[in-house]
Amino acid sequence: MSIAVKKEASGDANIMLAGLDLTSSLTAPITVKKNSTASVTINALEGTTNTLTDSAFNNADTYGSTEDGGNGSNAEYAESAVIKCKDSSNVTLTGEGTLNLNCNTKNAVKSGEYASLTIENLDLGTVGK
Repeated sequence: MSIAVKKEASGDANIMLAGLDLTSSLTAPITVKKNSTASVTINALEGTTNTLTDSAFNNADTYGSTEDGGNGSNAEYAESAVIKCKDSSNVTLTGEGTLNLNCNTKNAVKSGEYASLTIENLDLGTVGK
């Protein structure tokens, strides 16, 4: 399971985390798609602990497109990150809660070209590679 803000989304999105424990076996648990002009805020609510986890199968270098050196078995979904902010996205991680990122691939958070990533007032923990 995963959460995605659609490609070219224009309306702002607020994702409120209140004790979420989300694991994605194929892709990033949270992805903001390319060319989204929406401002996306991921807010860990006060007093909550939230955990996002990906799997080793999310590694694009190993399982992604054969053109990029992967074996092609997960070419459509592999993002190599727990939170993926694709090209031109605008993402803020915030909140008075805790957000733990369990990374089994390459990156806890990965931003694309011209992406804006802000982390403010958040207890952020990362585990993994």
